[in-house]
Amino acid sequence: MLMWHSEPWLIDHGASLMFHHSWKDWEKSAASPFPYIKDHALLHQASKIEEASRLMLQKITPADIEEITALIPNEWLVHEGSEETPDQICQVYTDFLTKRLEYSPIFTKTAIDARQNII
Repeated sequence: MLMWHSEPWLIDHGASLMFHHSWKDWEKSAASPFPYIKDHALLHQASKIEEASRLMLQKITPADIEEITALIPNEWLVHEGSEETPDQICQVYTDFLTKRLEYSPIFTKTAIDARQNII
């Protein structure tokens, strides 16, 4: 995150999709909690995690994810040394993000528990 013109800007969104650095076990990664949340710089201020989760699940649907991932340029979906086509790689992103929606109670609880340990 950085501050620019007195506003916070998120950077390096790719780091939030850690599975794409290693395609091994992406299905397991989709269902796993995010253990590093305990170290998040803003966790102590995150007082509405459950509310945010509820709103996110109302706003983001599997159809939205499919529509958004379909917009990824094929040039971004070529992985050196990979046999998968851009369409196959795009489908993994779609499936991963859709599974994250399904399993969001797991990482929501992880964030809530981590916050309870620091306040």
